[in-house]
Amino acid sequence: MESFVMNDRTSSPSTFFSVLPLDWRESILPVWPEYKDSTKVLTIEKQRSIIAGGLVFSKPTPDTFMYLSVAENLFNKGFLYLAYIWVVEQHRGKGLGLLWLNELIKKYPEQKFWLAIEEFELHHFYEKCGFILKDEITLSSGSEWIMTRD
Repeated sequence: MESFVMNDRTSSPSTFFSVLPLDWRESILPVWPEYKDSTKVLTIEKQRSIIAGGLVFSKPTPDTFMYLSVAENLFNKGFLYLAYIWVVEQHRGKGLGLLWLNELIKKYPEQKFWLAIEEFELHHFYEKCGFILKDEITLSSGSEWIMTRD
């Protein structure tokens, strides 16, 4: 059985950012100084190599500004926002995204989380971890779906 470990890389986020796709890095790096003190960077690692991870935000991010009132309402209710959830391509299909979510929930069992998905089909994946489809938001760029886990 392979051994995977969840690590907190908040103090050294560049190790996680380096595995993200270029367009994701280009969206997070310019604003990171504003978020670094209020965001957790949690990774799944195997033999000290990052193979999956994500960010846990405690305030609205630029990608939520298009539906800021929805985001602020969720933050005001105690939810944290999950974003930039990524599994390195050669490690996909091994349940690592699910492992990351389950480890996060285990680490913060009383915490409420929310996320937004751009592909409706992904809601089945998040439902496996107890997320519920709450809302569809229509934007000029298409729809996004809000999911929560109380």
